[in-house]
Amino acid sequence: MANKSHFPSLKGQLIVREASGKIKQIHNIKENLGEAKIIATIREQDGTLVSKQDIAFGSFVDNFPKMLLANFEELGSGAAVLMKATDASTAYAKSVVVTNAANDSTHGIIVGKNDNTTGYISSSSASLVSGANYALRFQIAEGTGTDQLTHGACTMDYTFGTGTLDFTRTFTNDGTASITVKEIGIAGAIGGKNYLLVRDIHESVSFPYESAGTSANISLSVGAAQVLTITYSFGISDTDGMVDGWLGVMASLMSGAAANTGTIDLPALGGGATSSAIASVDFVANPTYTDWKGASTAKNQGFVIGTDESYTNRAEWYMADLDNTVDYELQTTGEITTGSLDVSNTVGDWKIYETYIGASRIFRNSSGSLITLYEGGIVLEGSATTARVPIIRFKFASQNGVVLNDAESVQMILKIAFVQDAESR
Repeated sequence: MANKSHFPSLKGQLIVREASGKIKQIHNIKENLGEAKIIATIREQDGTLVSKQDIAFGSFVDNFPKMLLANFEELGSGAAVLMKATDASTAYAKSVVVTNAANDSTHGIIVGKNDNTTGYISSSSASLVSGANYALRFQIAEGTGTDQLTHGACTMDYTFGTGTLDFTRTFTNDGTASITVKEIGIAGAIGGKNYLLVRDIHESVSFPYESAGTSANISLSVGAAQVLTITYSFGISDTDGMVDGWLGVMASLMSGAAANTGTIDLPALGGGATSSAIASVDFVANPTYTDWKGASTAKNQGFVIGTDESYTNRAEWYMADLDNTVDYELQTTGEITTGSLDVSNTVGDWKIYETYIGASRIFRNSSGSLITLYEGGIVLEGSATTARVPIIRFKFASQNGVVLNDAESVQMILKIAFVQDAESR
């Protein structure tokens, strides 16, 4: 599944050090973790198709990675994970409810005009999505009057093993004039507040995933008595670094309920998976289940490392050969950072904006003999030691693996990157 959307990616480094601490090798990590798209369909009320188009998913705003980091690190305070609600107030949240009833525009999939009409959010750009966005620039309200749409129920479609997680909603123009939708988003509700997780304003953003670098604004004209259907479809494939457990975590944290996901027994002494199962896990009622903190010497949680050389697929939600000969050191505290990257391509210079959540862990060889490592992963605590939840499994880029002689170590630095937007400079 080619990543031509801004679905999260995995970045980082493997830093191999000799026994003296001198750097021996550095291997870069760059994995496409999945794909997302928006499907926009307009029909007459009798079902006659007016138009249908796929829109490349643009941007998770910072509320989403903040919510994830709050789960991974079990945080309920601190500026790093303080989220901003659509009313501009701030609070902490480890989960939200994206699904919503009909005739309620407070959360779920929401749409907007993205213009300068009285009432727009002046700090929100009409041409660039920022991680700081906390609401649509000009949201279209529920109703039948001028510039209003009747909102259908927002539903979620998720079945473990299919590799997809979809949210869908209809918007009916019950007024007498056409309405042009120019921005789309997803907001979730919790504790009486609503949090924007996604904002999209571009119909086509091929850069930085292609060299051509094109960008066109969303423009969906919904005529009187017509129905706009928006589907956000998140997916992973066998060639991605995410495994099915990632979608199970997303489904639970975005629905406020339990979700089926893959669980696995990774024994404390290592040695690979001994059993696996599909289980209903409630990450909302039990937020410790999403803990990624790998304690000192713990080999069955957090960042893990393995020796398996074979091809992996997303359904293999376990580490096939978890290494039990290296010593696992304490995983660093996860943090959220932001950055930008200047890139030149065939149509000029671009700046890419990203938010990262990441940590690092050191694995030291004290076995007395050479060890070759081929894969890494991230495993969440899950509901028990026999029910850990892997969310990422990836192969090292080096064809020959990462070789550790006795007393050598490798530091694995992983960052899940969320692209906000890319703009020409």
